[in-house]
Amino acid sequence: TFIQELANNQFQSFRYDADTDTYGNFPTTDFNSFPEQVRQEFNKFACGGVNFICDEAYLYTDGTAPDDPVPDPQQEVYLYQVCEGVESAIEETLPKTEKPTTSPT
Repeated sequence: TFIQELANNQFQSFRYDADTDTYGNFPTTDFNSFPEQVRQEFNKFACGGVNFICDEAYLYTDGTAPDDPVPDPQQEVYLYQVCEGVESAIEETLPKTEKPTTSPT
């Protein structure tokens, strides 16, 4: 999914995986299992508000596929806002890691 691609599959949940026929921690596939901030950011663009929930959530992705025409300026701004917003929400919810120093001190 779009969210997992941006998060490098770092959102995991305990579930059954049909491909391996086992239970375990696998990349989250259920939207409701994502952190609330990520769901709200997605809903802001797909449903019209962070607290809105819609049955047919949809992101307007025209202009993102290889064979799509170049998006118009309004669509380009929308796509930028979607990606930036979801990326920011992902960064806020994933555990922080310390960067190692370049050499021992």
